[in-house]
Amino acid sequence: MKFLIYIKNIIAWALFLLMRMMFPLIYKDGAGILFVSPTPIGDLVIASIIFKNENLFSDKIYFLIDERYNGVYHDYEGKIEFISINTQLYKWSLFYRVKIVMQLRRLNIGCAININDNRTTLSDELTIFSGAIKRIALSYESGRLIKIHKNIINKYYDKILFTNTLNQFEKLYGLLKILRIQNPIRATCFYLTQKTIDKVKKLLGNNGIKNNDQFIAISPFASKSFRSWPIENYLKLIIQISESFNYKILLLGDDQFAEEIDGLSKINLNSIINLSGKTSIVECAGIIKLSKLFIGNDSGLTHIAKALNVPLISIIGGGMYNRFFPYNADEKYANYLVHKMDCFGCEWKCIYKEPICLTAVSVEQVFNIIKNKNLIK
Repeated sequence: MKFLIYIKNIIAWALFLLMRMMFPLIYKDGAGILFVSPTPIGDLVIASIIFKNENLFSDKIYFLIDERYNGVYHDYEGKIEFISINTQLYKWSLFYRVKIVMQLRRLNIGCAININDNRTTLSDELTIFSGAIKRIALSYESGRLIKIHKNIINKYYDKILFTNTLNQFEKLYGLLKILRIQNPIRATCFYLTQKTIDKVKKLLGNNGIKNNDQFIAISPFASKSFRSWPIENYLKLIIQISESFNYKILLLGDDQFAEEIDGLSKINLNSIINLSGKTSIVECAGIIKLSKLFIGNDSGLTHIAKALNVPLISIIGGGMYNRFFPYNADEKYANYLVHKMDCFGCEWKCIYKEPICLTAVSVEQVFNIIKNKNLIK
């Protein structure tokens, strides 16, 4: 594994040097701020604190995003301008790299900020070669880059911020203050139009959900299966909920885990509906918004539920505890479960046969929160 990381670093560094030769580090004093965030759903939802405070910016704002996750801001209608890129094509096509960097340079940006929590050479390149006179990055710990590579890359930045701060939300909140945003709002958000809500209601109707039906949403898988609460626990929980409450249960997720999720829906075909792999990101968000409760792992959909202020229970584990979840805690809505251990913060490099921080959370613990907090009745 370490050998593979070294090889990837050598290739990435060679391409970085090639880009440097093609784009000399001659910076012009431009205007506007570019936030570089070609990251997955959860990171983008946390970054929505920037959008929540958009009216407090005096500068033009640009936001660079991976086109695979455009759906996160599908219903956004504000003044921030998006730059959407194909990150896979960027990695493998020099022509496309040059095209994107030239596009960024034409914007004549004054400040470029790499807000990736887990920075990669890709996001570093886009920030450093953007042409901005000020280049800022958030501190990070990444197993993807060897130490010498990190140290060299960091020298191309004017500032590396929050070296003593772990939580990504707190970093972004602190960044807003550094950018002289007065009294920034401490909240994330997710944009949903009435048109989307109406579309979701129609989708639900086509899947047997009537207007007066109450339902909860469950997303039983994180993006990586080893970060997910055991599927057999979800099975037991769903049975318990079905027997105790008159609620429909909607199963959400992408088609990567569709087969496993489909097995859960067969417990009770009348009350459990499998929508995994059948909805877009924004449709998933609409379903969560209409739900009475969301249950999931440390995943993008849990971030969406939190941003929408939907009551949630999340079994998060300790692999990246406090790096993402929990943040900006609101006990009224958010309930996080984890089995505490001394090895928290291992970045999921588990020293045990299984992630006990996840697997030791019992079905009873989850169900008791539902009952004791009257999350559904």
